[in-house]
Amino acid sequence: MKSYNIKQKVKVFVLIIGTAVLAGCTNLDETIYSSYTDENFPSSPKQYASMTGPIYVAAQKLFDNNLYELQEMGTDEIIVPTRGGDWYDGGRYVDMHYHNWTLPMF
Repeated sequence: MKSYNIKQKVKVFVLIIGTAVLAGCTNLDETIYSSYTDENFPSSPKQYASMTGPIYVAAQKLFDNNLYELQEMGTDEIIVPTRGGDWYDGGRYVDMHYHNWTLPMF
């Protein structure tokens, strides 16, 4: 009796998976917003830098955001090493690491 139930459950499971596979992913057309060919792909380091530069300028905002610093530097995910007076910044990063906040912090 148990083997009959298991076989029936396997058949239903295979039927459901088969239906999902056959019904899904029927329209695979993509909208291409830009493409690189041999003509427009950068061929020199200067062209490559001018093409990728805006990406890194936009990513710079991630690290200039004070909320990001409070969330990440207040944990052990990011620590700012201070060697001598370099990167010390009045103890700002050390205070964030040890949770000794004073207002205004930034």
